[in-house]
Amino acid sequence: MVWPCCPETARIVKKAGNLTIVHRSSGSGVWQRVLGFLLLLGLGAGLFFAGQWYAGHEREKARQTEQGLRDALAEFERQNTVLRDRIAVLERSSEVDRRAYERVGEEFQALQREIAELREEVNFYRGIVSPRENSTGLRVERFELEKAPGQERMYHYRLVLTQVLKNQRSVRGTAFFSVEGLQSGKPRVLKLKHIAADKKTALRFRFRYFQKFEGDIVLPKGFQPRQVTVTIQPRKRKQIRRSYPWPSSEDASVPEERV
Repeated sequence: MVWPCCPETARIVKKAGNLTIVHRSSGSGVWQRVLGFLLLLGLGAGLFFAGQWYAGHEREKARQTEQGLRDALAEFERQNTVLRDRIAVLERSSEVDRRAYERVGEEFQALQREIAELREEVNFYRGIVSPRENSTGLRVERFELEKAPGQERMYHYRLVLTQVLKNQRSVRGTAFFSVEGLQSGKPRVLKLKHIAADKKTALRFRFRYFQKFEGDIVLPKGFQPRQVTVTIQPRKRKQIRRSYPWPSSEDASVPEERV
């Protein structure tokens, strides 16, 4: 037999053959659901705010980390700039040193050439001041031919005539030379007036001790030189002539010849 207190919530529980009436109020169930909802809402809000706090905390950490990286990058860039400046200074210093070394090397070579020229001049004047017994009189001290740079058929000549000190009088006259060779397979002789770049026909000399001549000659196209003949015609003296083979190299001098 059930005696319901509230028809909506009454239920019968059967235990060991006896009937038990259980009363349940509908109001307590509602409050339980509200309370559960509130708990869930509070838990959700707590989780939300906790998530917001955690996200903010992580953002702050990320910002600090990013700022730290930016600072480190700025420091690296500053150090890189300093190193670049040092490298530039060292490169400029190295370039200055290299140029200084090159300049010193060039000056050293120039001094060596100057010393060689001075020695040659000393020997030259020594031969005039202290001649050998068999070298008195007028002579060709030096005759040189040198290929002109950048010119295919041009040569520079140097002719030095000397007279030793035992001769007290000046000597005067003319000197010239000619080049013998082949033109189109046929022998040909080119006189100074034909090949001199300055159109000279002869080299006039007047000296007591020595005199130098320099100039350029231009050989015609296709001409093959074989020999050079130097002729000296002193005034009131016998003509002197000497022949030299054409130098095999483009920068060479013919042997010294005394006449």
